[in-house]
Amino acid sequence: MENNYENTEDTELIIRYLDGQLENHEIDFFETRLRTDAAFAKEFQQYKYIWSVSAFPWQDLTLLKSDTESDWKKIKSKMENAEVINESVSRILFERPSRISRSYYHLLRMAAILVFMVLSSLALTYILITPENGVQDVVFREISTDRSQRASVQLSDGTKVSLSVDSKIKMPDVFARDVREVQLTGEAYFDVAYSPDRPFIIKSGNAVIKVLGTDFGVRAYPEEDQIEVVVKSGSVAVSSNSGDENSSVVLKPGQLARVSSNTNEIGTEWVNPDAYLGWISGKLSFNQNTLEEVIGQLERWYDLEVILEDKSILDRRLTAVIDSRSLVNVMNVIALSVDFSYEIIDNKIFIRNNQQ
Repeated sequence: MENNYENTEDTELIIRYLDGQLENHEIDFFETRLRTDAAFAKEFQQYKYIWSVSAFPWQDLTLLKSDTESDWKKIKSKMENAEVINESVSRILFERPSRISRSYYHLLRMAAILVFMVLSSLALTYILITPENGVQDVVFREISTDRSQRASVQLSDGTKVSLSVDSKIKMPDVFARDVREVQLTGEAYFDVAYSPDRPFIIKSGNAVIKVLGTDFGVRAYPEEDQIEVVVKSGSVAVSSNSGDENSSVVLKPGQLARVSSNTNEIGTEWVNPDAYLGWISGKLSFNQNTLEEVIGQLERWYDLEVILEDKSILDRRLTAVIDSRSLVNVMNVIALSVDFSYEIIDNKIFIRNNQQ
């Protein structure tokens, strides 16, 4: 997509369509173009998604002052300033407008959404599957986070997803009538919109998770040897790809399932779900995790490299819930609990065994 969003006819046309401002003859033209122009259809799907997940309520809008020319320059400046890449839209933008025209508000709404896209560093990829005649058939989108980044999105059915660090979710732009299916790599928390006629299915590694409407978390990093599913409310059916009818369980609130990536076996236990979902509120939660698992989480969470002088300590275990805002605080807690010393140099942590 082009970086100049100020005065393009396509952008204005798409915004007017999304806002329901097109006349009947314009709608006919617009929809004909969607069917015949694959590039335009792709651009429309991108704007449609951004528009749907933003949904800034007017009463809560803190976008702009009434000085429109000045405000646009400020927004554009933010888009071009890489130093503010992690600042949220609500802190970038300004006072509630006293009066603003409907058309101008929606144009600026799109601008603000695009600022949010730039600042969040959230990777959004569209994959168009088209028949030979070039008419758009199915559109998939992929949303991913890098190390040290998290994101929250709302899917087309109303399901809310919190995506943890170094994670990826792939889904169709519009779910089928009989099923809602997504693919997850990494860690995410799902608040699934209830729909009894359309089960929500998550495929992750060798695990298949099926629900109708509930709150639960899934952890499925490729480098880990198991997939975890923890339920906060409702019920969740978890099965493996083994095809064995016995390799399936139904989880209730407070239950955790672990699916072995090697054997397809499923084990369950009762837990405190909040201890496994602390990452949503910025906490690192460990429950008898090995130091090797802890290091993997630290590297994802802070986008750094951990170097051990003695790998014999990797089997030591940690149980703790730590506020993640301070890396030094996190390392102090872990070092005291597991008995090692450390040094942070640039983007690396060097760990030494105190028991040598």
